[in-house]
Amino acid sequence: MQIATRIVIARPIRGVFAFVSNPCCWTDWIAGAAPVQRTWSGQLDVGTTFRQGAP
Repeated sequence: MQIATRIVIARPIRGVFAFVSNPCCWTDWIAGAAPVQRTWSGQLDVGTTFRQGAP
């Protein structure tokens, strides 16, 4: 058995990547994700830290 699906997101790729790679947005699209608080200022980059609570 093979199952295939396709989802089209009608948004610019940069905006989609920025949304899904931002830990503060995880609860919007990952079921069961715990809220994340920013512990940094500026853009998300190598070495960025954040705090995540229990779901």
